[in-house]
Amino acid sequence: QQRKGAEALTLTGKKAAKAAGRITQGKAALRDVYRVVTGQIYQPENEGIANSLAALRNTVVSTMLGGAIFSGLADRAFARMVADLNGVSAWQTFARQLSLWNPVNGADRRAAQRTGFINDLALGNAIGQARYFGEVVGPGWSRKLSDVVLRIGGLSPWTTWGRTGFGLEVLGHITDQMKRPFDKLDDMTKRSFEVYGITPEDWDLIRATETFRDPETGATILRPVDVIGSAIPNVRVKQIGNRWRIVDPQDSVIQTPRGNAIDGGGHLTEELANKQRTAIEQRSGGSKEFQRRRDAGTKLDGLIVQESELAIPQTSARTIALTTLGSQPGTFAGEVGRNVFLFKSFPITLLMTHVRRAVTGNFTKFEKAKYWAHLVIGTALLGALGEQMRQIADGKDPLPMDPTTEAGAKLWSKALLREGGLGLMG
Repeated sequence: QQRKGAEALTLTGKKAAKAAGRITQGKAALRDVYRVVTGQIYQPENEGIANSLAALRNTVVSTMLGGAIFSGLADRAFARMVADLNGVSAWQTFARQLSLWNPVNGADRRAAQRTGFINDLALGNAIGQARYFGEVVGPGWSRKLSDVVLRIGGLSPWTTWGRTGFGLEVLGHITDQMKRPFDKLDDMTKRSFEVYGITPEDWDLIRATETFRDPETGATILRPVDVIGSAIPNVRVKQIGNRWRIVDPQDSVIQTPRGNAIDGGGHLTEELANKQRTAIEQRSGGSKEFQRRRDAGTKLDGLIVQESELAIPQTSARTIALTTLGSQPGTFAGEVGRNVFLFKSFPITLLMTHVRRAVTGNFTKFEKAKYWAHLVIGTALLGALGEQMRQIADGKDPLPMDPTTEAGAKLWSKALLREGGLGLMG
């Protein structure tokens, strides 16, 4: 925005007006995204109208997306694209997804939560609907209806465990790289780090962090929260005899200034000991070491979250800002946008993420061609498989796959429009 503003100052007449218009549009789009992130966009202007139309949309979604698990098969093409760019095995991410989905395998799911991944299913979120439409609002009964349908249909667990499994595999791959200095990393990992701004100095801080060993599975993994937290002393208050002390994890007493933080007998009271413990943590939180570790850990966390959401696409804040026309529920513009774009949010997200990456990504010609092939052909093939499975689930015979026949052409057009690269037109 600053660069555009500087350019506008050097222009005159119509060119200046156009440049000023672009700046204004950019600011408006940024404002709308901010309103999505802060939740302002979800606050209804007219609650009665907003709830009525939201309930109608949730009901439509629950009837239309009951078999959306078949559309979810196209996720494997997206996951393959993103896995290749991060040096991770696509088959391993799929195996991890199935392992987490296994109802008798609670240990892996609990380990994922301890690693820092949120179980959206446990929170009761209609995650399957959120990935396609971005928002799940309206009366409680309508939200519950869509949530239950998408859980039973399999889309919600497919989405949750797909994203979690992918993130765990990327973290596991980075954990395996911890013994290597930055210049010895494989090309894919190094490029991924550079995209998210992880510098050699950041990597040195990250790989110096002690890995987390899960108490249930015994697996060791690097956690972004530990990169940040390792700069803060792990201290607590403990009563030893009749005295209160500040101790480290090994119960060794930490020497603290005496001054007025003592009781009449010259010892710390429980209240004053807790105040001193807080002061120690706050001093550490303001240190340059903490700031460096916070930045490194935040970049690493951003890599995991963003790549997981690219592997299992979900409607983004930018898409919601666009499809709601930047307006709240219960307003004319807000309801028009939400209804017109009801089934267009997901393809618009693909346009803003994967298509944009394919066009602007720092790829070789071969890598770019491979990316486009996965994006269009790979999703279409998996889309065709999904269509055939949908036919069987509906009690019908599979459609002929010969594209020269009318039925075969119909199958491939559905695959391209519903799951493939032409979803915006479907």
